[in-house]
Amino acid sequence: EPCLLKTAFDTFKEGTIAERAELQLIPDPLSLKCKSCDTCFEVDRIVFKCTNCGSLNVEVRNGGELILERLEMECPDDQA
Repeated sequence: EPCLLKTAFDTFKEGTIAERAELQLIPDPLSLKCKSCDTCFEVDRIVFKCTNCGSLNVEVRNGGELILERLEMECPDDQA
């Protein structure tokens, strides 16, 4: 859950050099494949139902991973 990761990040950064750091999460759509009719589709809600045949027999194809794409850091002038 993104909100749990953000809460953990905010909790553990307190009192460290990273206490002013911000965490930005950009979700990718979850891609599924229906095991009944082989249709591939994307979802953005909790109910995973095939958009073609309505089957609930689906598998996650991608979108369940977490990838760190970029880390930006700045040092305040008084700490340079």
